[in-house]
Amino acid sequence: MNTRLLRPIPSQSGFKPKQLALLAALAEVKTLRGAANRIHVSQPAATRLLRELEQMLGVRLFDRSTLGLHVTAAGEAMIEHARSLQAGMLNAYREVHDAAAGTMGTVRLGIFGSVDPVFLSRAIAALKQAAPRVHVAIKEAPKEFLFQALRHNDIDAAISRVSVDSGARWVSQQPLYTETFSLVCGRSGPRKGRSAAIELLLDIPWILPTAESLMRQRLSAFCLDRYGRAPQSYVDSESTLSTLALFDATPYPGVLAASVARYFIKSGQLRLLADRLAGIESSVVLVTRAGEVPRPSLAGLIRALNACC
Repeated sequence: MNTRLLRPIPSQSGFKPKQLALLAALAEVKTLRGAANRIHVSQPAATRLLRELEQMLGVRLFDRSTLGLHVTAAGEAMIEHARSLQAGMLNAYREVHDAAAGTMGTVRLGIFGSVDPVFLSRAIAALKQAAPRVHVAIKEAPKEFLFQALRHNDIDAAISRVSVDSGARWVSQQPLYTETFSLVCGRSGPRKGRSAAIELLLDIPWILPTAESLMRQRLSAFCLDRYGRAPQSYVDSESTLSTLALFDATPYPGVLAASVARYFIKSGQLRLLADRLAGIESSVVLVTRAGEVPRPSLAGLIRALNACC
């Protein structure tokens, strides 16, 4: 086994930008004088830069002769790395300034399942048009988890229905739109008309959000106030995909956010029974951490959301 001790590896911060520029220039013009002129330093300064670099690396990068400099194998390797490091530094400079301007970066957005899909897609499309290099990461979760994720800095902002938690001091909320709710069914469900009157549907199973949800509580209060009873048989679902599959597989009615209902009615997946159920509206808000100045990329998303309201 070769037990020869290797020279300690210099830190990347040990490379001077002028040294990297000198190597790239030497590869092109082949003379120290020409390379010095290219990078706007004197020839003695260029000689010193090259000598310092060779001493730091512990190898000769160029052989000297009366005919000039001749690059060594080590020099060829270092020149390639110098070019790569220069390109990396230039990219870093651009990315830092782009991030400061909000034209790149990442925005982590949490949403609840029935957020208006048209509203959200328009806002994100507007953001991407203004800043194509901003990456948007969308995470869907129940409202309770959205606030936890925001508090733990797992997301940058959340679109949510108003809840008790949103009155906490650590959050800031901005109204986006008012959510209304529609009564819908799948293609095999009851037809719109007398047979689909809500009071006649209360004896068959419904597809509904969980009992803990504000919308479910308001729907129950609505039915009790109007008809003296609420649906007695139901399937609880917080999953949009599962809810759609249930509508497709059963004749059961159910309640969806009107914006979501319109989206799937337009595609032929659902049928409308009642366009708007009075009294169970809900405010949808953008929630961020209070007291924080939003990063430029997040500020860009906020502008896009406000423009689509």
